[in-house]
Amino acid sequence: MFAPSIPVLCYHDVGTPGGHPPELFHAHLKEIVRRGWRTLRCTELLAILQGHRPMPERSLLLTFDDGHASVWSEVAPRLKRLGLHGVFFVLTDFLGSGPARTLAQMPPPAKLSHAMRLAIQEGDTSHLLRAAEARALVEDFGFEVHNHTARHQACFIRPTATGRVGQGCHWAVAGIYEHMDPRLPVFPIGSAYAHDGYWPQVERQGVRFVRRSPEERYAAALTDLSRSRQAIAAITGTHDVWLCWPWGHFDDLATQAARASGHVGAFTLERGPNVPGTDPFRVHRIGVGRTKSAAWLRWRLAMHCTALGAQIFGKHFHKHDRYHLPSFTMELTS
Repeated sequence: MFAPSIPVLCYHDVGTPGGHPPELFHAHLKEIVRRGWRTLRCTELLAILQGHRPMPERSLLLTFDDGHASVWSEVAPRLKRLGLHGVFFVLTDFLGSGPARTLAQMPPPAKLSHAMRLAIQEGDTSHLLRAAEARALVEDFGFEVHNHTARHQACFIRPTATGRVGQGCHWAVAGIYEHMDPRLPVFPIGSAYAHDGYWPQVERQGVRFVRRSPEERYAAALTDLSRSRQAIAAITGTHDVWLCWPWGHFDDLATQAARASGHVGAFTLERGPNVPGTDPFRVHRIGVGRTKSAAWLRWRLAMHCTALGAQIFGKHFHKHDRYHLPSFTMELTS
């Protein structure tokens, strides 16, 4: 008998343009129920990783990133009907105000990238969860809500331009530049919690990009993670708050900030075993593609339900910091 491992599945928006199709998502849930999988809580996972309770078989976690409004309208009701548990990671700066909405009050489904762009550029959080809805997920549904940082902050990670603002650039660019001037260059992005990054200082004739020091990154990460953890604790009433890394990016410095800010563990997008002795700040997850079939899910769970299989089919996050320019400047052209 192979030693069991706990698969952790990562989903995003459901029923939106480019999101998980509702019928396909429902097929995934039915597959989980039909195969007799039990969905765990984070407290149960922590006790297992620390060796405080027996390692179960056929147990998994269902996690949902980014706090799109569809987790309120599409995901939570489906989970409740099937008796499954959900773990939701939200961005605390983008939790809207007002009472929890009815289905009739929900806005038309919006692509996740569009929802994020609206929240960052215009302060329009209508396509993301409200704080009251996050609270209701806990109090009314019995689910969990944890931290996905305050703003999912990105940074430029390499000094090789890939285009300009407005030319189909990633939504996170809007959180790097103060103004989205179409003359501004765009570079590859990554998590500002895991990368020092190159930060723009827009001048009259050009843009100077200054590499942030590790000390500055740690201070910014600690401020963000402390503030967002406190916001989650206030909403959920628990101090045992978990963190989910944006894009799954992390390193030792980011993990130090996660620990120092009071989190009890962190989820990555690395694939590998989740067994007794696994570091709670390095919980592995399986990203679920938006077009993956129920057959794919069945096979993926079979691969990752044992420690040996999860190790064989694992994947590690490799941070490539090959660029050490302290700063550089680019001219702006019309």
